[in-house]
Amino acid sequence: MGVVTTLIAFTLVVYAPYVALAYRFKQRGLGRSALLVIASALILTLASILVPVGLVSLGSILVMGLLAADFMEGRLPYPKLLGYSIAGTLSGFIATAFWSINSELALYYNLPAVELGYFVYDAAIESLGDPTSPYAHYTIPVFLRVPWVIILTSIASWSLVGVCLELLSRLFSKSS
Repeated sequence: MGVVTTLIAFTLVVYAPYVALAYRFKQRGLGRSALLVIASALILTLASILVPVGLVSLGSILVMGLLAADFMEGRLPYPKLLGYSIAGTLSGFIATAFWSINSELALYYNLPAVELGYFVYDAAIESLGDPTSPYAHYTIPVFLRVPWVIILTSIASWSLVGVCLELLSRLFSKSS
């Protein structure tokens, strides 16, 4: 995959949730909110240029979880938890795909999951594998190896976001 093709794929993956949320607002007759979503994506893009952490990428995963939770609202008992678990699963697979192309793209796309994944990978080699082996990577189970562990840590980290949002929404809904 060429550099241009990779950047186009990255851009499509990052901005698709923003466009989907804006479209959802537009369908509900909330044109200003749709415009605000697109504007926030552009502002986060500018901030991402200044700060080399993919703020717009993390925002797109948050939006993905929000869309999934909104879809499940009223149908399931814990929509935010499930919505962000779905977003974590999708972003984990996307980060793994980006990792196979360029590991820095995976880091920029899903920073918490990738960093946590490398931590779990190192801990697995230290505790389950043989750290003295020249093939230490192969002494641990496949699901704990990079890049596969990124999927698991993405699900865990974004599900934790869903749990926090679920608890906050229940706390605020009871107080009002």
